[in-house]
Amino acid sequence: MNGIPESIDATLLVGATLLQVCIGENEVILRFDNETSVMLECEVGVAVAGMAAQKTSRAVLTGSAMLPLLGTKVIEITRRSAEALAVRFERDVIVTLHDSNGHYESFSIMNGGRQIVV
Repeated sequence: MNGIPESIDATLLVGATLLQVCIGENEVILRFDNETSVMLECEVGVAVAGMAAQKTSRAVLTGSAMLPLLGTKVIEITRRSAEALAVRFERDVIVTLHDSNGHYESFSIMNGGRQIVV
């Protein structure tokens, strides 16, 4: 869309446990135990223990890669650039959300009345 702002505050995910991965035709929705959900409509990279990230924009592949993370907690959120937000889970897995949709939303984070759209 317009890039990930330097001021992004996605820390509400830190400490949250991934409870559900919903896979649609064009999106993946992650639901966490703190009533937060993340909708992914972008390229996502999943890297395990320092290995090269497997990057895809296909929802079924993204969702499948997220299934082993069910029941794990988010440890850290890092804005890597205007195009990448890294979410570190337990088990040393890093999920990188890429702002890859030039004219549409790439991902959104929702918690109650708060919404972050990139």
